[in-house]
Amino acid sequence: MTIKQISKLVSVVLAVVIISFMLAVSWSLSHLNQAFASVEFFGQQKDKIFTQVSQPILSYLLTGEVTILGEVGLAVNQIKTEVEGRAHLSASLQAPFIRLLDQLQQTTLVKLTAAGKLADPQVLLINNEKQLSQHLQKLLSYVNEAKDAALPKRQRYLKLVSDAQAALINLARARQHFFTSHQQVSSDNINRPLQELIALAGELNKLPLLGVMKQQSASDEVLSFAGKTESKPPEDKAIEPIREIPSLLQHYSKDMEVALQVAQAKVAGQQEINRQIGTLQQQLLTLEVEFTNDYLRYEHLTLTIIAACALLIISAVLFCLFGGTRILRRILGGEPEYAVKIAHAIADYNLNINIKTRPGDEASLLAAMKTMQASLALIIGNVNDSVYKLERAAAKLTDTTGLVGENSAYRESMSHSMTAVVEDMSATVVEITSTMEELSASSTQIADHSTSVVEIANQTLDNSKKGFDSMQQLLTKMADIRSGNQNSLKEIVELGAKSKEISKVMEIINAIADQTKLIAFNAALEAAGAGESGRRFGVVAAEIRRLADSVTDSTNEIEHKIQEIQGAISRLVITSEKGTGTIDAGMAASADTAHYLDDLVDAASQTSSAAQQISLSTQQQKTAGSQVVAALREIVTASAHTAQSIRSITEIGNEMNEMSHQLSELVHQFKLADTPASANRNPVS
Repeated sequence: MTIKQISKLVSVVLAVVIISFMLAVSWSLSHLNQAFASVEFFGQQKDKIFTQVSQPILSYLLTGEVTILGEVGLAVNQIKTEVEGRAHLSASLQAPFIRLLDQLQQTTLVKLTAAGKLADPQVLLINNEKQLSQHLQKLLSYVNEAKDAALPKRQRYLKLVSDAQAALINLARARQHFFTSHQQVSSDNINRPLQELIALAGELNKLPLLGVMKQQSASDEVLSFAGKTESKPPEDKAIEPIREIPSLLQHYSKDMEVALQVAQAKVAGQQEINRQIGTLQQQLLTLEVEFTNDYLRYEHLTLTIIAACALLIISAVLFCLFGGTRILRRILGGEPEYAVKIAHAIADYNLNINIKTRPGDEASLLAAMKTMQASLALIIGNVNDSVYKLERAAAKLTDTTGLVGENSAYRESMSHSMTAVVEDMSATVVEITSTMEELSASSTQIADHSTSVVEIANQTLDNSKKGFDSMQQLLTKMADIRSGNQNSLKEIVELGAKSKEISKVMEIINAIADQTKLIAFNAALEAAGAGESGRRFGVVAAEIRRLADSVTDSTNEIEHKIQEIQGAISRLVITSEKGTGTIDAGMAASADTAHYLDDLVDAASQTSSAAQQISLSTQQQKTAGSQVVAALREIVTASAHTAQSIRSITEIGNEMNEMSHQLSELVHQFKLADTPASANRNPVS
């Protein structure tokens, strides 16, 4: 796999990881916001149930006003409509809430209506007591009118009537105490004065009449068969009350049984309603805990996703950082600074430097430069030998041309010798040209290789910059996540403050309930003191006191649940603070990674510059080799002209001598290892 393919693969992996991170965080934050909105929505609906349902029901139990039930039904329907229209509320939480509202409509409100329709069980009994009191009052008037009757008889009547009135008062008090007391009271307290009244009625029936007759009216006259109008005999005034009192007592006994049944049904209904209201509050608190747990679950999931994605991104960045550096070192064969140093040395014609490579390394840039150094040293050595031979041949040619004008006989033989020398020189120059062409080809190959290294270094620099930009985006997202977590923590703290305010409201309700019980107790005392006129007020006062006790019990349960919610909120605050610490640690790690990526970008930039310098040096070597090849080709051309035209040999010999000096100077620019052969050579001047 090439460095280009590795760079593409790393870029794709980083892009996939970052995109997955953004999608996962967006999904978790979306569900977290929905869970928080659900908690807030549930709190609003719970407040509505408390203010628009629970409190009106308690008021209805106190007052019995029928319109309150209609308002409660409308409030329940409105709350149910809002819950069903909530789009993002999960079905696992929406369904129990709706079932709770259905139960409230189908059970609690129905039983409230049925309990309200039950008549007051004491109405019939109070009516009978009034009629008994009226008849006893008639008997007292009867005794007062019987002035002609014997005194013992009158005293007997007065004693029995007084005892009956006292028993009737005891019966009324026992009845009132029985139906208004919150404690369990036996019905024997009513049966005893009732049986006493029945016994007194029997004794009244045995007393002789005192002879006070009713006045006769027209309605008392009847038509006989003979067509004559006859009058009824006058009736004693005591007969009617004495006859009605036992009948009223029998009706009282039957009405008492009915009243007991009605009272038991009404008490059972109110107890059932109180129980259902307590169950409703308990279920509301349970649902609130479920909503809070749902929010906590999504928050924990969000923190886990953020931590996992941050760890993946950091791992990928570290892999790119260390993996890219390792791949670059493997391609270069060593440190970039050392490769630049070797390239500068070769560019300065120093072929004597020792290039260090790893054992078995044959594919890196330093290994190729070491091979190029050996090839260049060998080629330059051969060129140096050829230059030395060329200098000697040029010297001989010059000496030979100097003999042309001295001895014409000797000229012919020297001409042949010169021709041989020129041919030898031409062959030498051809060999040098071939060698320099090989050197030029090697330089071209090295230049192409260095160009590829420059491209790879530039790609590495671009990928490093992309990784640095991605890490900057990650830091921005982590900052956004930290801000969102801070906002969530603030909302949770505000929720805790609101729950504490609810606790204060519960304390106020408890205080009001205590005051209500005290007022109800005082009202009961006043009602007992008021006698007959205060009976109904005493019933209401007793009912208010019982409901105040029920409110106190319910508020105690609510305070207990609120304390549990406050504990859950405190744990939620601690968890959120831990999550904030984790996010801060993630941001610190991301900042360190960004710093490492910045260092990697700097190192990649230096590597790119070094590779460009190496490429420039190899291009210079390529140009120098091309110049040497061109010079050698000129020498070949000159040698050919020399072989064809011996007459211009002096000029050509001088040119060859000058060119050999130039070539010698060019070759001597290269620093080669000292050898015995090169040490014994003396340049020809």
